[in-house]
Amino acid sequence: MKLNMFNPEKSFLHLRIVWLAIFCLLMITGIVSLTIIYYTPLVWDLSSNGFNSFISVFRFPLGILTLIIPIVALLAANHRSEQGNRMSY
Repeated sequence: MKLNMFNPEKSFLHLRIVWLAIFCLLMITGIVSLTIIYYTPLVWDLSSNGFNSFISVFRFPLGILTLIIPIVALLAANHRSEQGNRMSY
């Protein structure tokens, strides 16, 4: 039995692998963010210095979040390729 994770019959947003990739990256980001929040003495500061500090402290989880875009783009390209292969038969 062939496991077809990129079923050309389904819409891209209905593919389980797309939502699994997004969910995994969001979970990793959440775990890392909660770890940073727990082990770092943070203070509320809504000034520009506070926002700069936020970006500095949460640089790694924000980097993980930015991976969602290229990974989903690669999945979309693969799905489009599967659809093209299906039409050529």
